[in-house]
Amino acid sequence: MHEQRAISTLYIPDNIKTGYEFVSGFGWGEFAKTAVIIGISLIVALIWNGISDSTNGFIRSFLIVALSGGAAIGFFRKDDTNQSMLDHMKRIFRFSKEQQKFKYCYYNPFGLGVNSKDVTS
Repeated sequence: MHEQRAISTLYIPDNIKTGYEFVSGFGWGEFAKTAVIIGISLIVALIWNGISDSTNGFIRSFLIVALSGGAAIGFFRKDDTNQSMLDHMKRIFRFSKEQQKFKYCYYNPFGLGVNSKDVTS
């Protein structure tokens, strides 16, 4: 008898998360990066508050920390393609450093040589 083999295809489901995420695209790694940014901005805000003699020092310090934290969340949160804004910016920067102009030298195989405009017919 003829034996037939069953061919099974492996399908990988979409949106499989590799780690725990608090919200979609923001997990422990992104939280750690954001916490570092907020910590650095808190130190900068405290130093600026200590240097300046302003009555609105607390409000300015709060705005520094809140805006840098919000920007960090925006930069580090990943979208549906598992790419963050920082990843996109890295790719744009690498692309801008690549060669953009390609020099072309015309060669006429039937002429006298490279860049030959004298074609005898």
